[in-house]
Amino acid sequence: MTSREKNLAIAVGAVAVVFVGYWGVNQYRQAKADLDRQIERKKNERNQVRRDKDLAVERADLWRNYGRQTLSMDLNEVQTRLRNELHRLAEECGLQDVRLALSRTTPVGKPGRRQKDFVRVLTASLDADGQMGDLVRFLFRLHGRPYQVRLKNLTLSASSRAKVEKGMVHLKASLETPILPPIRLVPRVIPDKPEVPEDQEKPRTVLTSLDGYNKAIVKRKIFLPYENVVIKAANPNPANGSELPQPEQPAVDLRWAAGGKEVIGYKVFFSSGTPTFNDPPIEPARSQTSIHRDGLKPGTYYWRVDTIHEDWEGMEITTRGDVWNFRVKPKPPERPSGGDPPPPPQTPVDAQFTVARILSSPVGQYVILEDRRNPNNPKPPERKVEVGQQLFDGILVYLHPRGVVSEKTEKDKPAEWRFHPIGTQVQPGMKNQAEFQNKYGDIYNELVKLRDKYTGITQRPADNPNTGG
Repeated sequence: MTSREKNLAIAVGAVAVVFVGYWGVNQYRQAKADLDRQIERKKNERNQVRRDKDLAVERADLWRNYGRQTLSMDLNEVQTRLRNELHRLAEECGLQDVRLALSRTTPVGKPGRRQKDFVRVLTASLDADGQMGDLVRFLFRLHGRPYQVRLKNLTLSASSRAKVEKGMVHLKASLETPILPPIRLVPRVIPDKPEVPEDQEKPRTVLTSLDGYNKAIVKRKIFLPYENVVIKAANPNPANGSELPQPEQPAVDLRWAAGGKEVIGYKVFFSSGTPTFNDPPIEPARSQTSIHRDGLKPGTYYWRVDTIHEDWEGMEITTRGDVWNFRVKPKPPERPSGGDPPPPPQTPVDAQFTVARILSSPVGQYVILEDRRNPNNPKPPERKVEVGQQLFDGILVYLHPRGVVSEKTEKDKPAEWRFHPIGTQVQPGMKNQAEFQNKYGDIYNELVKLRDKYTGITQRPADNPNTGG
């Protein structure tokens, strides 16, 4: 073999060795990748088995716990136990004329392959009569039983006339209890024992005592017609219709009497010129019963306080308040230097007093005025005014259960009446006679009759005596 042939053979052998080595490496890498995929797949299968096992154990525990809250898995046994238990509780609570009807079972959720492989519920209808406290006690003790029982519908209505006179109410309730199917994970469900003593009961309710139910149901009178709670702000300061001199600093504090404990907030509306209240309301804090307004100019201002409170069922409602007004008078013209300043206006001593109550007897007729400007004073100062004595800037002339009337007389002017309603401040009263007659026509007519009685006959008798006076 020549040297050329030897070199060629060596080159061919080297190429063959490289090719075989490359093929072997690829085969090794492919086999390793296949083994890695198999290992990963086996790990996933192992993890899935672990998750299925944990889920099965968890479901088994849940199923056992739920099974302990059922009367039985057998329909006949559930019907017997539920009927006996309801009659026993009703008798212990003092209910009368108990009528119980058990309906057919209904499935819950999607059925399985067989009719017995899904949960069912047994519905019962209960009618009974009893005192309100006995009915609440029955419902509380029933809801506290260890087995599951759900109250679907509850109706309270009047019983027969004879029973209503004894304070009895008719109860109609619709109840349901579940029935579990047997499964492999729960070989035996421990049924509930209705004869468990009362001290071992564990109520599953928000209200854990019977007193809580009495407070929430009986004392709130859920069986009576709904009555709305209306709480209005009162006793405005400045008083309604009052006139204020323009202050040096154009500002004023608006105050009102606080509402009851049900009030949880206020909305104060304020406008000038007309009571349109286009500006957004001011919402002070709950304990705040005043707001400050500045930048006042001469003119009439209107304001209103709406109360936000809770009604007897705890619902938040808003009660619209009355519209009040006051007027800021312009400053009087300055007097020339050297002249005496005009005397300050004299405000009657009882202007800020509130008309509290009326005392009328054969001995005398009085009105009691109270100074309520200090809300922290539990017993406000009082002032007693008798008919014929001074009241505000006039004389007290008439008393009525709805208010009092004062009369102001001036020389060469007709007498002027002011009506001061009960519960309002003496100042300013109702000065407009037309408004007084329109709003309180009965009081105005009685006052006219009283005036005519003491001023004599004002018209001549009729010519025919048979026609009356």
